Amino acid sequence: MENRIKLNSLYSPTNSLIKVKRGVSIILKGQKPDGIYIIKKGLVKIEREVFSEGNFTTEVCGSEDILGLSEIMNNEDYNFTATCLTSCELYFVSRKDFYESISISPEIYIDLMRYLCNRIENLENEILVQSGYNLHDKINRLMLILARKYSKSDKRSAGLMITKSDIAELLKIPERNLDKGISQLISDNIINYSDKGISIKNLKRLKAVCNEF
Repeated sequence: MENRIKLNSLYSPTNSLIKVKRGVSIILKGQKPDGIYIIKKGLVKIEREVFSEGNFTTEVCGSEDILGLSEIMNNEDYNFTATCLTSCELYFVSRKDFYESISISPEIYIDLMRYLCNRIENLENEILVQSGYNLHDKINRLMLILARKYSKSDKRSAGLMITKSDIAELLKIPERNLDKGISQLISDNIINYSDKGISIKNLKRLKAVCNEF
């Protein structure tokens, strides 16, 4: 299922399209939110501290995901840091515009509920990547998840570029342990690997090895 909502209903002439380079943090934990971000293109890494013990959970958000929704709705400080994994384009919707949009179009509430339900389902699928599969399958499934998050369009997913260190961090394993799995993906003609990073060469084949079509 996809996280599609009627994004146009949240836009106004005052909304800004922001272009952010890879590695730049757009949200820092502890900041006070003054709006939400809607990802138009790219991948954003979300890091949350677990039980204030110095341990962090990592999540990846992509095209049409919303950042800061809970904080705006609950009037709380951000409890996460959001950093761009790729170059990104995001719409910023101010708190004022967000609430005005809801008052004008109450059906947005239904869209947001649908979005949140889909987010929960997608997070459950991502948790499965961390368990129940061998390392080779974990790499395959993570690449497929990232491609889908990067763009809803299969054609545009080919523009995804991710680094080996990013994959290792998301899978929470040493980078050196990825070599065999990445070599297999290259051998299977699924990915390209260069100094710039890893990109998907054949999304259809990647779906096939993950038993998804």
